Amino acid sequence: MNPANNAVAAHTLFLESGWSPWAATAGQRLLYMKTAEDAVRQIGENPSATTVGGALGLPDLSGAGSALGTAKQALELAVKGASWITDPQNWIRVIYVMLGGALVVGALIIVAAPTVTPALRKGMRVASRGLTS
Repeated sequence: MNPANNAVAAHTLFLESGWSPWAATAGQRLLYMKTAEDAVRQIGENPSATTVGGALGLPDLSGAGSALGTAKQALELAVKGASWITDPQNWIRVIYVMLGGALVVGALIIVAAPTVTPALRKGMRVASRGLTS
């Protein structure tokens, strides 16, 4: 696969048909999320902006500086976030953490109840005497 050829073909298709060839439902997009992530990662590892840009007749943006770097980082973060959210294994991990936290809180209540309950009752008696005096 040659990225420059792919870009030229995509540009030609866009000129002929607009965005309609790329229209998809949310479910269809999720099917190809991994492929898109791999493509973004490949561009990040081996940028060929001048080759693709030259093939499309676009200006050379390789010297655009920190604005492109920041945009690239934001895109990478968005892709990673989308990937994390769409991975069912991560939701299972979240449920495990929540259940584990509930078990820890329950265990602390069970362990602390014999000590805390008498102290609370004594404190309530002292407080109620102080209010009636």
